[in-house]
Amino acid sequence: MMIHFFKRSMLSILLLCFVLCLTNETLGAAPDSVVKVRIALLWHDQSEFAGYYMAIQKGFYARRGLDVELLPYQTFTLEKLKSGDAEFATAFLSSGLAYHAEHLRLRLLAQYVRHSTFIIAAWKNNTRAGAGPITNIQDLNGKRISGLSHEYSDPFRIFFELHKIHPAQIYPQYAAPSLFLHHFVDACLVTEYNGLNYLYQRGVTPDELTLFPLKDYKVDFPEDALFCTDSYYARHSDVAANVVQATNEGWVYAKHHPEETLKVVNDIVFKRGIITNPAHVKYMLKHMLNTIFDGVSDNAIGRISQKYFNSTQMYLRQYRILKKEIPYDDIVSIHALDLQPAKGKDAQ
Repeated sequence: MMIHFFKRSMLSILLLCFVLCLTNETLGAAPDSVVKVRIALLWHDQSEFAGYYMAIQKGFYARRGLDVELLPYQTFTLEKLKSGDAEFATAFLSSGLAYHAEHLRLRLLAQYVRHSTFIIAAWKNNTRAGAGPITNIQDLNGKRISGLSHEYSDPFRIFFELHKIHPAQIYPQYAAPSLFLHHFVDACLVTEYNGLNYLYQRGVTPDELTLFPLKDYKVDFPEDALFCTDSYYARHSDVAANVVQATNEGWVYAKHHPEETLKVVNDIVFKRGIITNPAHVKYMLKHMLNTIFDGVSDNAIGRISQKYFNSTQMYLRQYRILKKEIPYDDIVSIHALDLQPAKGKDAQ
């Protein structure tokens, strides 16, 4: 009888061990050690960073042994990499290329926003005394225009030079296009996912505006990307890979669970004291997801097209922002490599 009891006990123990092993394999075994990393965000908390929020919320970072802190915007994010105040940073591709060439070798880990979202919004029937209406691109000549700060100004400046537009004056815009709403300036720079809806929520109607999307005027620069320093990547490529994989997973989760994601983003912006509203948070998330997943499958986000990499670099060099050419594979990591490399003239 004792033998039968012993056999049953051993069978139960073996069965329990099998279940535990299966559970660990399914859910992901707890990592032996935790790596703390900081990601500097290129703007204040908003739906623009929903993938990062969901990667934290759903444990995608933790499952890979990462304790991630998201650093809210304070200053140019790539400076935080240089100073050692962050291991990873989000920035525009154009900013990353210029910084890589002039200040600090970087690695582009993921390119989430693959096209320009910038729009110059102008008053169609301009009421400012002596300014005149704005219905086509040449009407921007001699007008007052407000724009964003230095790290976001390259596409804005290239647009004017490329199309030989000479504004009367460019005013700093800071966080909101208030000068435009008060008709002090005739046009302003907005993003499709944020600033444009900001205008609409304050009573501006679409028929009052003439819109000039930069991507429709040859200035189609990829925007939000994830970077680390080249030296960090050389020492911690495994950590970088885990950060990219978890962030990608966060964006995919946000795409398939938008209502849950909205709740998380709203909670974050409320706790941070960000002035916004649920309707704007929803609008921004919808447009960010459309931008990130436009023509891209869930397992192919974060890739940088060699065509757009080359095009962005060409304009940066042409307009003296970038002094030397940067080979594609000199900065682009394996995680962001184009799955369909450019051929023919696209590779020039």
